[in-house]
Amino acid sequence: MIPLVISVDDDKVTQMLNQMIFKRSGFSTNTITCMNGREALQFFEKKATEADIEVNTPALIFLDLNMPIMNGWEFLETFTQQFATVFPSVKVVVLSSTINPLEKEKALKNKHVIDFLCKPLTLEMVAALKNASSINHYFKKNN
Repeated sequence: MIPLVISVDDDKVTQMLNQMIFKRSGFSTNTITCMNGREALQFFEKKATEADIEVNTPALIFLDLNMPIMNGWEFLETFTQQFATVFPSVKVVVLSSTINPLEKEKALKNKHVIDFLCKPLTLEMVAALKNASSINHYFKKNN
C-alpha cells in the first residue's frame, strides 16, 4: 500500500470518490486533497524546506487538468521545473474528464507522468495501476 497520495481536483465529489476507491482497493493509507494546482505546489514548497523531506512525502499525485486558479498543466510544468529534482520519486497520474487524445499524448510525454486515466476513477483502474513499474514495489507481498 502506498503510504500517502495527493489528489488534486477542484470537485469535492471526485475527491471523496477517489479517497473511497484508494481505501477500498488497499491502494493508499492516507490522502491529501488539494483543490487546485497552486495548493499542491504550496504543499511541495513547504515540504522542500523540511529537514527530512522523505518523511510523509507522497509517492503519487492524482492530477486533474481542468481546474480554476492553477490548472493541471500549469502545476505539472512548475512541478517539473522546480520540484522534480527535489522529489524524484514522486510520480503523477493524470485523472481527467477530457477525451482529447492530444492531451493524453502531451501528458504522457512528461517523464513524471506514469498514466493518464479518464474520470471517474474505478477499482479496476486502481488495480491495474498497482502494476505500474514505478510504483508496483508498494504492492508486492513480502514472502
